[in-house]
Amino acid sequence: MSGLRSFTIAIVLAFLLASGVQASSVDASFHSCFWPAPTAEKYMRTELYFGFGKKDGTEVTDAEWETFLAAAVTPRFPEGFTAVQAIGQYRDSSGKVIRERSRMLILLYPKKSRRVAEPKIEAIRQSYTVMFGQESVLRVDLRHSVKVDF
Repeated sequence: MSGLRSFTIAIVLAFLLASGVQASSVDASFHSCFWPAPTAEKYMRTELYFGFGKKDGTEVTDAEWETFLAAAVTPRFPEGFTAVQAIGQYRDSSGKVIRERSRMLILLYPKKSRRVAEPKIEAIRQSYTVMFGQESVLRVDLRHSVKVDF
């Protein structure tokens, strides 16, 4: 588990670096993320984007988001995941441009288990759309596997 925490920290550091943090303040775990050890395993990366706006004009609260993570995501990916706060913009089915608070969920899973992960990811998307009345949850899959070393 500490390896997963190191990787999560590396992701956070990557965002900080992109925000202007001095390279000298970035630790070795950040660099190992980009230059993995020769023993690194091939992983798949899936990103899910969750809008917080509800049809009734209210927003998904932070408490509702935490409940969703605990009920729908953690049981399917107990090894871990990363959730990032974001602002999203999209055009809805009626053509209206919507800008809203959102979250990006990053899932990393071994390439060899992608067939097992697939229905879990779709169940997460379905759970969110039903629970919060959303039209959809955007899914992005990296085309090629990434190397990950914990």
